Amino acid sequence: MAVATLYGGAIGLVVSVLLAWRVNQASRPGAGAAGLYLGALERMVFVVAAFAVGLAIVKLAPLALIVGFIGAEFAYYIAAGLLRRNA
Repeated sequence: MAVATLYGGAIGLVVSVLLAWRVNQASRPGAGAAGLYLGALERMVFVVAAFAVGLAIVKLAPLALIVGFIGAEFAYYIAAGLLRRNA
């Protein structure tokens, strides 16, 4: 059960890193919004593929995997809000 939760949290962490990377790329001069759309698509495909691997191949507990993923995403949004407020 703990492995499934950590796996879900790792998915959330990778998704957050992909988002930060794409936002950083899009903030460069001359970059368009297309990179952000591509990044959104990348993240969706990654999440679906990672969940499929975790559930179908590794046979992790579904509820624990989802809880880990939601927890990581929730922590990301709280941290982003706190950083924005302090900036």
